[in-house]
Amino acid sequence: MKRELLVGVLAVSLAFSTWVAEPAFATGTNPEKKLKEIQQDKKKAKTDLNKTQAELNEKKKKLQALEEQVGKLDEQIASHTKKLLDNQKLLEKQDKQFKETLVRMYQKNELDYTAQLLASDSFSEFLTRYETLRVILKRERAILEGYIETKNKIEKEKAAVEAKKEKQAPILKAAQKEYQSIKSVLAKQTNNLEKLEHQEELTKEAIEEKNRLVREANGMYSGRGTGVLQWPANGKVTSGYGWRSGRMHEGIDVANSIGTPIYAADSGTVSLTKSNPGGYGYYVVINHGNGLSTLYAHMYRSTVTVSVGDKVRKGQRIASIGNNGRSSGPHLHFEVHKNGNPVDPMKYLP
Repeated sequence: MKRELLVGVLAVSLAFSTWVAEPAFATGTNPEKKLKEIQQDKKKAKTDLNKTQAELNEKKKKLQALEEQVGKLDEQIASHTKKLLDNQKLLEKQDKQFKETLVRMYQKNELDYTAQLLASDSFSEFLTRYETLRVILKRERAILEGYIETKNKIEKEKAAVEAKKEKQAPILKAAQKEYQSIKSVLAKQTNNLEKLEHQEELTKEAIEEKNRLVREANGMYSGRGTGVLQWPANGKVTSGYGWRSGRMHEGIDVANSIGTPIYAADSGTVSLTKSNPGGYGYYVVINHGNGLSTLYAHMYRSTVTVSVGDKVRKGQRIASIGNNGRSSGPHLHFEVHKNGNPVDPMKYLP
């Protein structure tokens, strides 16, 4: 009797447990089904990411072509600007001589020169005085002509700068339109693109060229900063200064969304702007004086608001974070150079 009762209880318990389990699987908690859904979601996310990246790459190619044209014109403008500044410095030196010569020529008119010649006691003395006056007049004429020539050169360089800027304007406008298109794609796919690693694959040649250009540029333009830097952009530091993947990473990477403002880390003079689509994208160098300069890279030229020779103040917006050059995600590559050599930016930042 007891045995029959025990068998009955077990039968009821088994039936009850089976009845409870069936609804649980029916509500979607089946582990195999859940795993399959997760895998499908991941596959779709990866597909979306690849599609977005392909679209971005296509747009980047179009923008890169425009930025290369703008970059070449930037270099020509920078060359004319340097000549303009050199001639302005020369004119400052010539100005004093020019004014003194005008006063002297006004005080000593042609009659005075003629009187000096006629006062000669002999023909040989006449020739001596004539030669002396000829040398003086030649020198004074050279001073006047040199001053006028320098002024003409300044006007010529100013006109060349304006002409290049006028030629550049429509190309820059097209680049800005393409840049806004990229921003639109990024805004729609922010979550997916956050999965991208912010990596640079810069060549040794690109790094060496960058350092050489920075040294040369700092010899042309002087700046005057405080020596204490502020953060150039808001964001997360995704890579620090030091060795990385078998090469030296000569700055820090600050990751944030495309379009995030970039500020001058200190006051100074813009000493270099460079288009480098195969490496640092578009980059800007500011000379702060006392051997200190800063570099900002991977921007799009269409967002840069400064040019070579411009004086900038600490905290002034100079560009926006981009994804230009050999960069797999939007970020600012920021460097500090001391006496021509890259150093750890973190030593200068608060």
